[in-house]
Amino acid sequence: MRRLKFDYVDAVLLHSPPLEVYADPGVAEALSALKASGKTRHFGASCDHWPEVEAAVAMPGLTQLQLPWDLVVRATETGLDRVMAEKGIAVFAREVIRLQPDLAPLDAVARAAKRGDIACVIAGTSKPAHLRELAGSAASRRLWSQTSFSRL
Repeated sequence: MRRLKFDYVDAVLLHSPPLEVYADPGVAEALSALKASGKTRHFGASCDHWPEVEAAVAMPGLTQLQLPWDLVVRATETGLDRVMAEKGIAVFAREVIRLQPDLAPLDAVARAAKRGDIACVIAGTSKPAHLRELAGSAASRRLWSQTSFSRL
């Protein structure tokens, strides 16, 4: 962080760690120590499979989860979404377009964005033209403010 000239980062996100990482108390302790020292404000994980989601939710101090759309839906179906809300865990939904193939891209993003339990929608495109098209459509449908859109 010194090289980047930052005193802290907003969040530390473990990227798809194996299941054993969640069960290791040393990991939660180390991340909690970073938070207590002011080096990060939040920590969380990106999960790819259901057992990892359950383990992550049980991890002390975790405040963010990045989940593919199918696991967001499963959390709702199982009631785990209520547990996440009670613990103050922010959910970042990813793969919302790919995992809702029956919807147009903007409709897939809108469905995710309109849910009250989603803190952030990650559209997931690698092509700038697709992102501009999606952003323009979203702004015209008022999925976000003109101020937010103008920053893109």
